[in-house]
Amino acid sequence: MAQSEPLPERLQYLQPFRKKFASCPDDLNEDTGYTPLLELLQKRIAGNSDEAAEKLLEQDIAELQKWLAEPKQINDPLHFVAGVVLIASPADLIKQIKEEAEEQKNPLPWVEMDLWPKVKPKRYEKERDGGMLVKWKGLWFTVSVANPEKALKNGRPLHFWDLKNEVTSTPVQFGEVTGTRYVEISQNNVGKLRKEIIYILAVPGGHVNVSISFIGKKVNPRWDEAKLEKWRQEQAKLDPLNWDEKPIESLFHTLRIVLKQP
Repeated sequence: MAQSEPLPERLQYLQPFRKKFASCPDDLNEDTGYTPLLELLQKRIAGNSDEAAEKLLEQDIAELQKWLAEPKQINDPLHFVAGVVLIASPADLIKQIKEEAEEQKNPLPWVEMDLWPKVKPKRYEKERDGGMLVKWKGLWFTVSVANPEKALKNGRPLHFWDLKNEVTSTPVQFGEVTGTRYVEISQNNVGKLRKEIIYILAVPGGHVNVSISFIGKKVNPRWDEAKLEKWRQEQAKLDPLNWDEKPIESLFHTLRIVLKQP
């Protein structure tokens, strides 16, 4: 965070939060910011009684609000924290911290899947999410633990909320793994047709939701003409509508859920 204003001494414990989101403010939202914030607050109040912890956070919040009111801090990531404390009192935060601490003691349902060599999934164990995100050849797919009773509405995945878009469903089986494939055809932000697929699957150990989407590949400004030509050729093979899900489906027979101990 170049040229940023230093935090008051009593708020220094929030500096890791600022550093995490300073270079990517667009990535800061309730899903990405709440867990790391609670972790810092948990360390802040460790060893204090509920009454002392509540008083400590009240004083921190007052100091933070005063500091954020200065014009230099108008774009600081800690405005997210100020937004959190507008809807959650110190007592609420302490209660949530305790609940999170208890949850951390429970086994985590953990998705496992045999991927291609050298393909590394992004995992979210720290957020108590046993799913994975994989980027592969202009596509990305996510696999998450699912509750089949809550995964659908009006016979279609919740993610396919726009009823104007066409959705078709087909029973599928991949070895022991069975379920339904849902394909949605819609328009992207430049008016081109795009395809997205969601699977609700019964796997050894439970159920998963698999979502596959087209993302393409961004152009790097430092690429030379040879790399740009290679990119053009790759884009010609992969478009938002006519990409092939079969290579990814070929891995589905390896899906399973295990319990990962904390």
